Amino acid sequence: MIRSGRSGAESIAEALNVEAIPCPSVHTPQQNRHRRGDGWQHTTVKAILENPRYTGFAIYGRWQKVEELLDPEDVAAGHVVRFRRSPQSKIVRSREPADPAIVSVDTFTRLRRALEAGWDPAALTEQYNAAVAEKRSAEAEFSALKVPERVSAEDIRKMVQELGDMTAALDQADASDMRSLYKALGLQVSYNHETRSAEAAVSPALRGFNVGVRGGT
Repeated sequence: MIRSGRSGAESIAEALNVEAIPCPSVHTPQQNRHRRGDGWQHTTVKAILENPRYTGFAIYGRWQKVEELLDPEDVAAGHVVRFRRSPQSKIVRSREPADPAIVSVDTFTRLRRALEAGWDPAALTEQYNAAVAEKRSAEAEFSALKVPERVSAEDIRKMVQELGDMTAALDQADASDMRSLYKALGLQVSYNHETRSAEAAVSPALRGFNVGVRGGT
């Protein structure tokens, strides 16, 4: 169980340890002789997230060697060599990829900017997982939809013929039958005296009705 109130790098390191995933010093001890194989540390996770080598390009000049006096007031006391991060302007990237990329340059750049702005990786991971779950749910619903059948030319021809038969039946119907039909359809006619035109609207009842028209269907 991951404890709350921890940084993203710490949460990731703890999750990796819980899942017994070997840390770099255990996986490749010959390349990490200066490190203890005591599991993942948040500093290791942070270093991986900030390492541009995972984009596949060779990177030069990320660190610079600095000599510092042990005692600024006593030069004879000697100095100590330290390594510090170089400014971005001093870092050089190869023109062509040197190794297969694990992450794209665009994704790495956006991640680095987010980290510099104080973003917590654990928070974005939760948002990403929620987005993935929502996407999969939408894809499942879309796959379950039935594709409507296309209407063929023969189907259209039959519908036109049926409409023609209906017109003939209405022409042959008597007034009483038409009144029942108009009532069922909720027919309303508005006449405009100025334009001498009529506008008809229907609002049929949806609960079903049965009106017979003589002379047809």
